[in-house]
Amino acid sequence: MLLQALEAYGWCRENGALLGRLLPGARIDATAPPRLFLLAPRFSDSLRRTARYLGALAPVLVECRCLEVNGVRGICFEPVEGNVEAPPAEPGAPEGAGDPDDPVRARVRGLVSHLERLSFREAFR
Repeated sequence: MLLQALEAYGWCRENGALLGRLLPGARIDATAPPRLFLLAPRFSDSLRRTARYLGALAPVLVECRCLEVNGVRGICFEPVEGNVEAPPAEPGAPEGAGDPDDPVRARVRGLVSHLERLSFREAFR
């Protein structure tokens, strides 16, 4: 899974302009580096450990759980601890790049929050 994600990252990095043409309705910044998100019911300790060593290329790992509450089924998304932080600041980056108000960190938290609110009841019927 991790190797496939890195291959996709490389392809997106090399073909950013093509993505804009393939998905005309999407707001894609071809100059921004791609972000990796992996979603699975559970990640092995090996994958978690290996992902941490990737540094700025490390994917955001999100685990999903199927739940049933009061007869209603849904999915809960949980970010894996320790990877929702923004990548470490590059040398020469402006001060405060790793602070809690960092836009990348806020965007990741917003995405996870959005995923948590989605309802997937129809998928389970």
